[in-house]
Amino acid sequence: MAELFQHTAEGLHLHALRLNQGDPASAEDLVQEVFQAAALAWATLRCLDSDRRRAWLFRVLQNKSIDRWRSSACDAPLADMVVSTAAEDTYHRAIHSILLERCWKLLRSMPTARFRVAYLTWHEDMTTGEIAEHLGIAPTTVRVHRKHARDEIIETIGPDVPFLGCAGEEEE
Repeated sequence: MAELFQHTAEGLHLHALRLNQGDPASAEDLVQEVFQAAALAWATLRCLDSDRRRAWLFRVLQNKSIDRWRSSACDAPLADMVVSTAAEDTYHRAIHSILLERCWKLLRSMPTARFRVAYLTWHEDMTTGEIAEHLGIAPTTVRVHRKHARDEIIETIGPDVPFLGCAGEEEE
């Protein structure tokens, strides 16, 4: 186990830094959690060759990062998703709020990967490339998930959702 740590800890930490937008404390916590998981799974890991152990560690790091992000994303208040409208009267704000509430409920019911891509696109304003790197998936996959999420929102809620044509959707 000590040898595994010596050979992979630095690479894991660098990857954790990228996944956590450079937050060293979160990166260190993630690496520690990964090695705790490795210690618990050592009976299985011991039988693997060094490349497969390394791949296992990086996959666990990716999953733990996504789990952290997901738990914080699910706690995000609906008010954070509000996009300003041209008309500032009470009627438009009420309709806008109802649409956003329905969108948030629908987004949370989507498959995990689609929810992540939609959230990062429309809430975090991340580009296709940034989302692909953050989630460890291909940019094409990001675009497919975004399209499915958009289509589902339009089909379920309607085309008048204000943020559907915004943020992160440029083709790179």
